[in-house]
Amino acid sequence: MKLAIGTFLLSIAIFQIASAIT
Repeated sequence: MKLAIGTFLLSIAIFQIASAIT
């Protein structure tokens, strides 16, 4: 459960970073 949430938050963080770079 925690791992799934962590992966979800990590994917959001990566998406935010990608949006900031673009």
